Amino acid sequence: MKPEIKIKTEYKGITLKGRIVNAESGYISVVLDKPCKGKSNINFGYASAMAGHYVFDKKGNISKAGMNGAEEALGWAYDKAESKRLMKKFKVKKIGLLESKEDIAMGLKIAEEYYETTNKT
Repeated sequence: MKPEIKIKTEYKGITLKGRIVNAESGYISVVLDKPCKGKSNINFGYASAMAGHYVFDKKGNISKAGMNGAEEALGWAYDKAESKRLMKKFKVKKIGLLESKEDIAMGLKIAEEYYETTNKT
């Protein structure tokens, strides 16, 4: 599926706006437009299917699980973009690989702690 579908979700108290730019039977790709730019995707593999979670419903539309997954992927895109912004701000060259959502969350936590520590009055 190539038509873009606009999506909006709340994540960590922030409104994220973006688009589903591609959806296939096994994955959804999203682009984050606001409050920053980013992209991510979510895979629907064997475990998803066994749990009854599919990208499409029986009518061929994005399923509820698909929309939930797309919203989750928007959050990941935000975390990646925010991590890159903080790394640039603090002139950090690399914090691990920042590939998984856990790595990104840890990178953000480190950056937040650094910011809090260096900006105490």
